[in-house]
Amino acid sequence: MRDSSVCSAISTVQIVVLLALCFLPIPVNAEQAEVPFTLTFDNRPGGEIRLGSGTEELILGHVVQPALEPDFFPFAAARYGQDSTVVATAVNSLHLRITEGKMLSIVPRESSKPRLGEMVTDVTPGTSLFSYLAPRVGDPVYLSSADGKREPLRANYFAALGDRWVIRSHWRAANGRIVFENYPGGHVLLEQEGACREVAMVVHPVRGVGRFEGTQYAPPSTVRANHPGVICISTSPLGAVGGFQIVPKDYLEQSGQQKFLGAPQWMTVDAEQGLAGKPPLFSGMILPCDRVWWQSSESEELSPLPELSGRQDDAFFTRENGTVQEHNQEDTTERILDRRFPGPTLKRLIIQLQTRSLEDYLRQKGALAK
Repeated sequence: MRDSSVCSAISTVQIVVLLALCFLPIPVNAEQAEVPFTLTFDNRPGGEIRLGSGTEELILGHVVQPALEPDFFPFAAARYGQDSTVVATAVNSLHLRITEGKMLSIVPRESSKPRLGEMVTDVTPGTSLFSYLAPRVGDPVYLSSADGKREPLRANYFAALGDRWVIRSHWRAANGRIVFENYPGGHVLLEQEGACREVAMVVHPVRGVGRFEGTQYAPPSTVRANHPGVICISTSPLGAVGGFQIVPKDYLEQSGQQKFLGAPQWMTVDAEQGLAGKPPLFSGMILPCDRVWWQSSESEELSPLPELSGRQDDAFFTRENGTVQEHNQEDTTERILDRRFPGPTLKRLIIQLQTRSLEDYLRQKGALAK
């Protein structure tokens, strides 16, 4: 990967514009760095779902239907996760890997697909547990005994009534952003705590949007989900389905999904050692409802993504004299215009990494309740 000199190509003016648009950050000092929190789930009807942080404890919701045994058919990218960890975090689900081929799911009842491996909750999709208070991919999962002793989920674990699961996570303590230059060979840059490094490159740019399940629960221009094989971005209004995905090339190739390479709704990224299941893109960093911004071919300003629903293969192309222009590093390629889906070219995509804390969550929740 190239050094931070690449990052200087993104102007100070653009950074200032982004910060002006972002939510006001919470000041972070040494005492606040890496403050841990836990999420506790009592696997029984009516069982509490609690968040603990320091001396504070908050009930987030309750269990509607407990999990009775593992899901033996986890999604393909779960194989890149680690045993006894969170393997997916989203506005409509959390997935916990027990071992390869065995998984547990925690879901809101609105998105439940009745199966024995699901713990169904009354937590609203896109809120608290499935948003601001969600754990990261890779966070450890424990089985807690009656005396409070915790141990990782064993490979032979079967969920039972009365079991207590604990996820250990920590608050994001530093602001930052991930920048994707949307053309073949474009840089993918992580900017955080005054440092900048290249973490991947773009192989295929995203050109359109599609009908990705779960985007109906995510606000437009936010992250819908993160797991070892995807970053899913919502572009649709709440209640509508629409968005696109960022996927690692090695995952598509190794999982037999080569047909998606270069498809309009997928940005493919790559690195020398592969990216599937690796931080910062596909583990340990991105959270549901992280804000997403874009820079179009028509403006240097950073703005929320346009609201787009359904399948629109050419949503991020520019209309010009009956053609569309696909942004490339050196030139543009003219293609026949599909006049149903004209739009400005997506030149640069930014995922904002905002500090999070329990105090800030409670402050925001209180403001919304007024």
